Amino acid sequence: MAGWKPQVFEVLHAVWREAEPFVPGALGAMVAQMMRPGLGMRTRFVQWTVSVIVFHFVSLAVAAVFHWPEAVGDVIGFFIAFLAFEALHAWRQAAVDAGVSMISGLPAIVKSIAESWGKRPGASTSSPEPEA
Repeated sequence: MAGWKPQVFEVLHAVWREAEPFVPGALGAMVAQMMRPGLGMRTRFVQWTVSVIVFHFVSLAVAAVFHWPEAVGDVIGFFIAFLAFEALHAWRQAAVDAGVSMISGLPAIVKSIAESWGKRPGASTSSPEPEA
């Protein structure tokens, strides 16, 4: 019966090696989530996912740019994940506002494109003056 234990520990060790780089980001998201009680499960999942993804990429980029050791990058990444969790609502609202403004201005954009396509190459851009 003791023959399966080493394989289980080997699998757990492999899973830990893959998950360990994301732990500081998950902890930063967890601290931010504790400061915002009453969130739904869907909102928590989305914010955790965004926090961990932003943590992973931004902390790697910051560490590479400034040549910091991995530990310093993880500390910076913790705060990046914390801020990303809190900022997701503002990012989402800004994206919605930008989309609404683009959609409301779409008829004018389409009209401008259609008018520019309808002009002949080399044609004058000014309108002809009416003869009196």
